[in-house]
Amino acid sequence: MSALETKLTGSPIVKSSQSALYTALCLTGWFVTTLLSTLGLYVVFFILIGSFSLEGTLLQLDNMASRYAEADELRRTQFHQILAIVFAIAFAVVAHSRRGDFFNAFRNEEKDRG
Repeated sequence: MSALETKLTGSPIVKSSQSALYTALCLTGWFVTTLLSTLGLYVVFFILIGSFSLEGTLLQLDNMASRYAEADELRRTQFHQILAIVFAIAFAVVAHSRRGDFFNAFRNEEKDRG
């Protein structure tokens, strides 16, 4: 390793940029996990209303798809708004339950990085 490389790895600018990238990576992981968990709640909901069977779940999805296709634009807009509100609430609940991981992303101690 050259003297220049040794000097750069110890500089405050490099350490702060590494810290910022580490925090961004942790927050991205937290967001993606929370988003996928929220989408998983939709899957669990359809399995629930399908009586915990694949056939029932697919029948419920087919029923919803046929009603959506036949609905006028106003009803579709209302449906989109309802979905957005339910998604936001579900995301908030999942995010609240994962708040510890969110705050841990801002802890940049050397022991966290291994």
